[in-house]
This record gives sequence, C-alpha cells and structure tokens, in this order.
Amino acid sequence: MNFFIFLALLNFSFFGSFPAGSKSPNSPETTSQLDQSKLSIWRFDFSDIGGATAFSIGERLMVTNFHAVSLISEEGNTIEDIVLSQEDHSSSLKVKRILAASALHDLALMEMEGEVSDYLNLRESPVDPKEDLFLPAYPLWSFKKMRKTGNLLYQDDQFYTFPVSRSSLNGASGGPVLDKAGQIVGVASTALTNILTVTRLNHLQEFIKGNTGLNCSKLNPKTCIQREMANLENSAERGSPYAQYMLAEYYHEGKGIKQNYRQAFFWRQEAAEQGYIPAQHRLAYTYLPVREQKRMTSRPYPGGKKRQNKLMLQLNIV
Repeated sequence: MNFFIFLALLNFSFFGSFPAGSKSPNSPETTSQLDQSKLSIWRFDFSDIGGATAFSIGERLMVTNFHAVSLISEEGNTIEDIVLSQEDHSSSLKVKRILAASALHDLALMEMEGEVSDYLNLRESPVDPKEDLFLPAYPLWSFKKMRKTGNLLYQDDQFYTFPVSRSSLNGASGGPVLDKAGQIVGVASTALTNILTVTRLNHLQEFIKGNTGLNCSKLNPKTCIQREMANLENSAERGSPYAQYMLAEYYHEGKGIKQNYRQAFFWRQEAAEQGYIPAQHRLAYTYLPVREQKRMTSRPYPGGKKRQNKLMLQLNIV
C-alpha cells in the first residue's frame, strides 16, 4: 500500500475530506475568530528536553518540525517520550508513529493514538508581504503578530517573518503561521535572533500529499530519522544549496546528527558561495562581533529600534 492510499484510508486528504479553503470544524473567517484555531494547536514536549509546537490537520494527523522529532534518534529516546497537550492541559495525546519526514523542509507528519475534532485549513492565495500574520504563543491565550520581511529572494524555499511587537520566539518551532482568518500560510522552523524562518505552504502541501520527504509509515522511528538525514546529506553533497543550508542548521543545533560547528560552518559557506541568501544571513551573523550578536537578541534592543534596523540591513534581512 503506498503512502497516499494510506492517508486516504485515514479519511484524510487536503483535496478530499477537507480541501484547502473548505470549512473544517473550526474554520475562522475573521480576525475576531482567530482564537478558534487554538483548539488545533498543541504543545509538543519531548520528555524533559524541551518543547516545540504541533498542529492538527486531520482526525489523527499532526504536523511539526523534523528537527523536533529528530530527538528520537538520540540514545535512550523513544517515540513514547513525546507528549502533545493543549494550553489548559485538558487534553493530551501520544504519538503512534511517524508517517513521513522531510529534513529538507523541516517537516514531520505524525499519526496520533487518539482523535482530534479540530483542525486547520490551508490558504489558497499567496501571502502579501505587507500582510500581518500570526504565530501561536504560549500560553495559548494569545497570538504573536508577525510581518514578512521585505526581502523575499529565497528561491521559493522559505520566507522570513519578525514579531511586530516585543516578543520571544521560544517554543514556536513547528507551529502554524496563520493569516487573520486562521488559515495556514507556512510552518515555523528556526529563528535567527528575532527573525523567524518559515517553510512555505507549497512545500507543506507537497509533503502531505506524499510527493516529497520519506515515507516512514513502515519504518522504526529511529530508522526514519537516520535515513532522512542521510538523504539530506546526499542532496548537500550533490550541490543543492538549500540542502547544504539545512544540513548546516542540523549540525549547528545537533538535531538528528551529532553537533559539529565546523561542519555547520562548512556547509553554510558552501551554500552562501552559491548565492543562497539565508546561508549568507547566517554567515553574516557569525562574523558580527559577539557584543552585536548579544545586542540583537536583547529585549528591549539597546540603542533603540533604529540601531537594530541598521544591523538587520547589514545582514540583508530587510
């Protein structure tokens, strides 16, 4: 049985049981109804290691980041260590198995032990660069207002957003980036200071349809992570700048692979030399004096917003 048929048997398809733009059980249509999407957003906790975010897209299906589930590959960790809970802890779920994984686009599709009644829909139209977007914040009684950066030259892989107001991005990884109607426009991945990297919606669509990533439905979770990391390394060695950039991120964080700063720097440089802008951003940040790196992560920013904007311009972020 192939992966797409398996999803169909789970009564799930973006173009079947609830196609993009259709009404899910919690399909908010106005800004005031955005809070309804809270029911579809879950806290992703891996034992006592730390947390991320996940969101439901079907009765038993949830999406999060690959780098979040990649902790399974570490010795002593199992899929049973993952617990998903809602903000008020009224509900919690266990992961039955990982159905698919994409290290390249930092996505993981999970089948849950129990059912959820609320899920999110995909947006059909492109996002306007000046449009306000929203990122779920913990505790989940609020949403962070986000805005896309002006520089969108990311070769259709990712886009960047930043908080409109003073806010931390801790725990945002794997969460849905939403428009004011509560529709998915991307998936939060990693953050550089106050800039959030978002996986584009088209990659999420192709991943869930089984057109990209690794089918893990019949694989042990550890084997799934290891094989997908090997696929990413092969793509990087073949010269894909996006794969090189992502491989550097995993090396830097030690997620899914043993931490190695030298390898992280090497692969970022490889991608940057091919003109890949996000890799150039990361390298530029690396070369900033330590005092400026600390200033960029401070809240509120020392020297004021004008000074912070100047540094962001130096990094070619806005």
